[in-house]
Amino acid sequence: MSKCTTRLLIILAICIAQNASLSPTKVVLTQRTRDDRRNIQLVEFFTSVPNLQDFTVCYWLKSVNTTTRQSTFSYAAPNDPVAIATWIEPTIFGLQIRMAISGKEVYSVPYNIAYHHWYHLCHSWEGSSGRWLLYVDGELIGQGFDDTGRPLLIPGGGTVVFGQQQNNFDFSPDRPGGFQSSAVVEGEMTLMFFDSRPLRHDIQSLGASGNLKGEILGTKLTSDIEGNVWEINPESVDCFNQPLGDIVAWGVTQIELTGGTIMAQAKPSCGDF
Repeated sequence: MSKCTTRLLIILAICIAQNASLSPTKVVLTQRTRDDRRNIQLVEFFTSVPNLQDFTVCYWLKSVNTTTRQSTFSYAAPNDPVAIATWIEPTIFGLQIRMAISGKEVYSVPYNIAYHHWYHLCHSWEGSSGRWLLYVDGELIGQGFDDTGRPLLIPGGGTVVFGQQQNNFDFSPDRPGGFQSSAVVEGEMTLMFFDSRPLRHDIQSLGASGNLKGEILGTKLTSDIEGNVWEINPESVDCFNQPLGDIVAWGVTQIELTGGTIMAQAKPSCGDF
């Protein structure tokens, strides 16, 4: 295998404002109740969410239990509590990575998530075409189109949570039905990213402008606008020098930890936090 294919990169074909050396921290969502049941745990980001036609959600995840649903990202808008949701779910066919918009499933892609192993996931949606992309560790593992009754505009002004599914907008931990402990991540997360623009992937050798931007496992990721790089090479020791999302930027956007979620120091090495 060539050197360029082992050095995994994701090139963002969206013009993000800046890169930053982000805080070398992670969140630990492994606390249990006194009778050893799963606890409701989450990370809420206090940010202003605009009306969304497109979006990209990315994060690093290490799970310690994939025998039940692991809700990695949840955006609840007024009158639309499942405006955007991503999760990992066990099925009789194995683990599936899934995404829903307005409560309707967009995709379900099989992928084996091993215990105690870090993975970098990116979910992208382009509302004008209904095109979706799913990357794991820099590899495009799924893509497609879904325009069956999808809203072209996801309402803004909602709440952003990682690590837990929201069942209500304007939640509180004491509100009945707001959360379910069966839909929480059990593990660790870091470098959460939420942006109002989609990723663009082109399997052609060159983009429309002829400007090559990068490679992902032998296919070309191209764009006719300037891109930024996410480094996910396990040998990298500068993993917290990452692009900033325009809605959520890890280490910049204010957060609140709920349900015993712990903020811990992280090593800067990609995939070995």
